[in-house]
Amino acid sequence: MERFNPSFRESLIIPLWSITVMLVVMNTTMFNVALPTVAQALHLTATSASWIVTGYSILFAISSITYSRLSDFIPIRTLLTLGLLLLGGASIVGMLATNYYMLMAARLLQAVGAASAPGLGIVLVTRYIPVERRGRSMSGIVSAASFGFGFGPIVGGILTQYIGYSSLFAVTALVLLALPSSCAICPSKLRPPFDLTGGARSSSGSVQRGCSCT
Repeated sequence: MERFNPSFRESLIIPLWSITVMLVVMNTTMFNVALPTVAQALHLTATSASWIVTGYSILFAISSITYSRLSDFIPIRTLLTLGLLLLGGASIVGMLATNYYMLMAARLLQAVGAASAPGLGIVLVTRYIPVERRGRSMSGIVSAASFGFGFGPIVGGILTQYIGYSSLFAVTALVLLALPSSCAICPSKLRPPFDLTGGARSSSGSVQRGCSCT
């Protein structure tokens, strides 16, 4: 397991990750209140408009699990960098979207990128934060997610009414500002691989000792 200086990296990475998770959760709830405006602007049916949120949620759930699994083979820093770049790039595409298909593509790409924050956040805390500080770190991330869930509709309603639904993508694009710091402080190495040979020898020794005792 890779160790890093808790006095420096933990004090930075948990607040930064919490802000990122908050923006990701806000990205989901902001569009809930904007759907009627989007449907009216793009002349969509209620069913077509609902897929802007539904499609996002489905891909978000699938991708969250995928990132967690990939972290066993790819460093967290690499996965988070790819996720934030995809989320930020998709947000820029969404800001420029002029039709339903372009908007839908931006939302789906956002979902794939956004899932990296909560999915890898749990892995980060359980894998790299010592047990005595793990609860505090996890509570910070969960609290940020809860705040984003409640604050998202407020921000979404205000921006949609006074600026337009395209501005909702600008909020999520702010994650690009966190990218340099995330690359600097996130773990860049994988956990040591499981020692199959050592495990086999230990198991064999245990079996032999058990047989000798009988």
